[in-house]
Amino acid sequence: MDAAEFRRRGKEMVDYMADYLEEVENRPVYPNVEPGYLRALVPAEAPQKPQCYEDIMKDVETVIMPGVTHWQSPYFYAYFPANVSYPAILGDMLSSSLGCVGFSWAACPALTELESLTLDWLGKMLQLPECFIAGTKGSGGDVIEVTASETTLMSLLGGRAKAVNRIQIIDPQKSATEILSKLVAYTSEQAHSSVLCAGLVGMVKMKKVPTDHHYAVRGETLKKMVEEDKAAGLIPFYFCATLGTTPSCAFDNIAEIGPILIGYCLGFKGQRILETLGPAEIFSECATLMAEHFTAPQNMMVQRFMFYQRQQPEDESLIQYVDALHCLTSTCEFGHAEDRLIQSQLEEYAMDPWMQCMVREEPDRQTVADTVKWLRETLLGMLHLLSEMTTMKLATQLEKTALFADSFNFNPHKWFLVNFDCSAFWVKDRDDIIRAFKMEPVYLQYEGEESELVTDYRISMISMISNFRSLKLWFVIRMYGLEGLQAHIRKQVALAKEFESLVQKDKRFEICAKVVLGLVCFRIKGPNEPNQDLLKRITDCRKIHLVPCDLSGRFVLRFVICGITTESRHIQEAWEHIAQLTSELVQEAID
Repeated sequence: MDAAEFRRRGKEMVDYMADYLEEVENRPVYPNVEPGYLRALVPAEAPQKPQCYEDIMKDVETVIMPGVTHWQSPYFYAYFPANVSYPAILGDMLSSSLGCVGFSWAACPALTELESLTLDWLGKMLQLPECFIAGTKGSGGDVIEVTASETTLMSLLGGRAKAVNRIQIIDPQKSATEILSKLVAYTSEQAHSSVLCAGLVGMVKMKKVPTDHHYAVRGETLKKMVEEDKAAGLIPFYFCATLGTTPSCAFDNIAEIGPILIGYCLGFKGQRILETLGPAEIFSECATLMAEHFTAPQNMMVQRFMFYQRQQPEDESLIQYVDALHCLTSTCEFGHAEDRLIQSQLEEYAMDPWMQCMVREEPDRQTVADTVKWLRETLLGMLHLLSEMTTMKLATQLEKTALFADSFNFNPHKWFLVNFDCSAFWVKDRDDIIRAFKMEPVYLQYEGEESELVTDYRISMISMISNFRSLKLWFVIRMYGLEGLQAHIRKQVALAKEFESLVQKDKRFEICAKVVLGLVCFRIKGPNEPNQDLLKRITDCRKIHLVPCDLSGRFVLRFVICGITTESRHIQEAWEHIAQLTSELVQEAID
């Protein structure tokens, strides 16, 4: 194929792609094939001579398409959104044409710098604090990984290296092997299986933390586990919080978990961070401020946190990684007036006592008064991609996340109209990652690599190589703008609420978890068997596609708003289909 034929075939391919996306709802959403179907349709050996393009495209329809699960269909409600948009496709096409490999700044300066720039844009759209943003005077860092699985592993390995180094500074006689054998990490029992895999690969114990009736990790539960493990001689060092769990889109209670982790961190960092202001002075000044601004119950909680912090030895630290697996930005809105976060409420949260216990390594934040002022200014917009937020509880969790977390991740390739793969990862201190993974063979060294303006992404990812993923993110942000992305999210959340209302009207069904974003968990009331039968019938019909989850031993159906072209009529059709299959199931049971 030469350039002339490429031009012709490229135009044909764009037409084919556009036709597919426009007409995808006319295809059965789930394939009717058996395992191994494709081998029977293609030769066992590769062709010896070139084949024509027309024959290949015929095989796309006769061989490939029959086995495709159509994730872009408005009738696809399984797993999670994996939105494809035209701007993202164009960016991906350009990336493929350039064919750049970005393991260092010198390997492709534009690739490296655009990735850093777009993630700065994204972080600012979320209004993450400056400490996470690479393009500022702070120590933050960011990278586009393939998936959240990789970012989880990177954060765990970075935290592991940091924990080993800290302990060896205090006790040089301890070997890394001895320390590693005692390290223990934590995550929700509802967390994605990739978190547990990270523990296996990182060769550390990963313990599942039980959740409450809303499937969220609570502070007291984690605290109890940490204290028990410490008493048993283990070394707690890492917690992976999830904002939007895979089964039910539950949010771990960062507001409760954060102070426990910060308690460990402040204990160890006292000499380095608080050089001019000792912990006792911080506690004293915070107590004075709280007496002026907070109620007795709030003061009691903070005094309790202060007492707990004082008990921590200076060699202990827990690192927190926040995984926003299911969420676009971990923020959303329902569109109801009573759920909107107004200015006065934001100011109230900005003066939260837990937040006042934070002192930053910044020249203008060396006193508690400076820190409180900074918090009041920063938290007014922290993590608000949308101009109107969802419930107060969700907003509170998110605001505290940026203060308590060492790293933060979410997937633009889910709800951000960027096709797979594109997983955004921010860290507060990029040196944590650099110290853990940096290697400098001669063939990768280049002039100017020590500049503060240079980022070598090979240090920040398992593969050590990045392609031009940032192009598709850059195209999407520029061609949709913040308002376009807001409209997309609001629409999909509204569709989820619409489906929830349909389920609630049918007395045969129950909602199994709070609907906070685009996921509805529901089931037929009663035992698991009818729900398993219902899902099998849905799958066999291939009109819509769902997958299940387990919540408290119950077999639950998950209904996720996924397709970019999904409209209200598709939701209505899906529910009518589910209701009809349920009626048939019930009638058969009666007969």
